[in-house]
Amino acid sequence: MPNTLTPLIHTILARGLRVLRESALMPQVVNLEYSLSPKQKGQTIDVPVTKRSSTYDISPSHQDKQPSESVVEYVPVTLDQWKGADFYLTDAERTRIQKDETFLPLTIQEKVRALANDVNADVLSKYYKVYGFVGTPGATPFSNATDRTAAKDGSMLAAKLDAQLATRIGRVALIDTNAEAEALALPYFAHAEKSADPNVIRLASIGQKFGFDWLVENAIPTHTAGSPGASPAVDGAHAAAANDLTDTLAVSGMTVTTGTFKQGDIITIAGHTQTYTVLADATADGSGDATLTIAPGLQVALAGSEAITLKASHVVNLGFTREAFALVTAPFESDSMGNAEIASMRDPVTGLVLRLEVKRQYKQTKWEFDILWGSACLRPEFAARLAG
Repeated sequence: MPNTLTPLIHTILARGLRVLRESALMPQVVNLEYSLSPKQKGQTIDVPVTKRSSTYDISPSHQDKQPSESVVEYVPVTLDQWKGADFYLTDAERTRIQKDETFLPLTIQEKVRALANDVNADVLSKYYKVYGFVGTPGATPFSNATDRTAAKDGSMLAAKLDAQLATRIGRVALIDTNAEAEALALPYFAHAEKSADPNVIRLASIGQKFGFDWLVENAIPTHTAGSPGASPAVDGAHAAAANDLTDTLAVSGMTVTTGTFKQGDIITIAGHTQTYTVLADATADGSGDATLTIAPGLQVALAGSEAITLKASHVVNLGFTREAFALVTAPFESDSMGNAEIASMRDPVTGLVLRLEVKRQYKQTKWEFDILWGSACLRPEFAARLAG
């Protein structure tokens, strides 16, 4: 089998990478790290994370200042996703692949697209850590009553990232097809005299607006909010957080034993406007109490009894910079094993490593693609939701 199939394996891999590149959007807009050494599912790859720096007062002296310690922070991201897609080839398809420099059967293309879609969906599933929030749950972005009001969905998303001190370089906005349809019809976007861009109507592409490259993604998730019931409120006094990362919040007034907050819920607390995200599911106990893990840390001290408001279920369109999310991938072992022939290639654009294994079965030959990856939200302050 290796003598006859090895060239064909590499041909299919190379053509499969072209399809992967067209479909795998997320690897091209997030922080990508990969290992040159083969990995297995469950192992980790360390991703460097930028840290905000601080200044110091200068007092002239004859003694030089001790230099500040420069430590690069690394966050381990687990390779916890291993997906495959198999197929079979007819003799006619094998012959045409070998003779036609561009041909790849549609069934194989769909297998590669399915893998790419899984990668996109996995990265987007990490939205639950993002606490920045603009828009109206249940209302498609850019569909407000007046043109000026509708356009503000984009400007408010930009303003939210500015407020969270996210860099303005390389910002991306991912929206679903409904939001795209509304934006393409918006005069502030579509009319060349207002947007200075003649391509919106000609190419049906929003392009760059409000500092974002606007892209359409079919895997945009919908967040289904929890149901705390009754009248949830802060239970007892809480100090303002010592850091901006995470915090715990005691809650009372939920429906006894059935009231829930779900991972990814967005809440606000009476007395200030900061939006918080719930990092893990929480269910009320027999007294209607629960403890939430939230991000960011509490921005103000709380006296207790402040009302907690839950944002309704919403489509999670996102605006972010590359540093907000990380995708990690690694190659597999490429050696042949038993009656299987295995080869892998790394796409230079998406960074993803696609493997193809061919195995002889009883009177047939099985072909199987697989990819190993992991993802994480590393800097949620560099992202914000545009609710739909």
